[in-house]
Amino acid sequence: MELVNFGKRSDHEQRGRCRCRQASSPDDVDGTTHTSFTHRREHLRGISVQVTSILGKYKKRSSRTLDARAQGTSILQHNIRRSITAMSNDTSVLSPDDRQKLSAKFKDLPANEHGKGWNELWKQGTTPWDRDMPSLALVDTLKNKSAILGTAVDKSTESRKRVLVPGCGKGYDVLLFASQGYDAFGLDVAPEAVERANVLMKDPKLAEKYPSSSNDRGDTKVFLGDFFKSDFLAQTGGKGDFDVIYDYTFLCALPPSLRPSWAKRMGELLAPSGHLVCLEFPLGKEPKTGGPPHGLSPELYEQLLKRPGQEVEYDDDGYVVDGRDSETSSGGLVRIDRWKAKRTHAPGQGKDHVSIWMHA
Repeated sequence: MELVNFGKRSDHEQRGRCRCRQASSPDDVDGTTHTSFTHRREHLRGISVQVTSILGKYKKRSSRTLDARAQGTSILQHNIRRSITAMSNDTSVLSPDDRQKLSAKFKDLPANEHGKGWNELWKQGTTPWDRDMPSLALVDTLKNKSAILGTAVDKSTESRKRVLVPGCGKGYDVLLFASQGYDAFGLDVAPEAVERANVLMKDPKLAEKYPSSSNDRGDTKVFLGDFFKSDFLAQTGGKGDFDVIYDYTFLCALPPSLRPSWAKRMGELLAPSGHLVCLEFPLGKEPKTGGPPHGLSPELYEQLLKRPGQEVEYDDDGYVVDGRDSETSSGGLVRIDRWKAKRTHAPGQGKDHVSIWMHA
């Protein structure tokens, strides 16, 4: 190890070094640079003495002990690298225990009984999707994409725009939309989730957790219902025509057989000039590993939404077959923007993308 000598320098050298530092650092003004440098020099000199002492102790140890220590360090470094690699390559987005519970719950359950399955998971406390906060990607979208989404209040009618969040769980994203001035409606098929959401809506600290924007706070309502039926619309004013629909962890929770119906329903519920906002998750998870959450891809979103209600073709690995040359059907949606989320929940970090869609 090479040790730097911080021995005494001539006054001329010291003045020169101080002038250089003063010239290069605008913060060094009032003559404190020389004093600070002297303190740092003495501190580093003390460190050099300590390092020399430690090296001397190590030299006295047997080569066998040093070899063992070096081998242990090498193994530790290898394990750290392997763990980092495993985490970067892991696309499971769930712990093995949670993955097994969800897979077992829905493996042989008919699609029309999935609501019962989700409700049982809520009661059991098996809710790895519940992050106790709104999506950070949605926070950034509402902040940075106002040029596309517009304001929460329609200037022509002076009425609040209406938002639907299907599969809302406890309603964190519903509350976020309302805090920005939208009238926000949350829909879930699990009674337990709706009950917990309505408890959250009565939290006295809600205004503190979700401060309102300049548009003031819009109305919020979370209710039980089936996204694929129209009964719930009675609680939203008796109509669809939502100005914004937000999908996050909803499409990926549905069995693949319902995907065409999901796309068709989105087109039916979205207002003619409305926006569908999708936080695409989970991307990178192999579809053949099953779910929920089921692995998705940007191509899948495109194929589903450009031909709502129509079946899409999958290859042997479960990926949608490219159909970019196919025309957008009547009632189809087109993507007008897409970007990688800079902030999002941990399972989707570095992979999640946000896309915005409108009627063709």
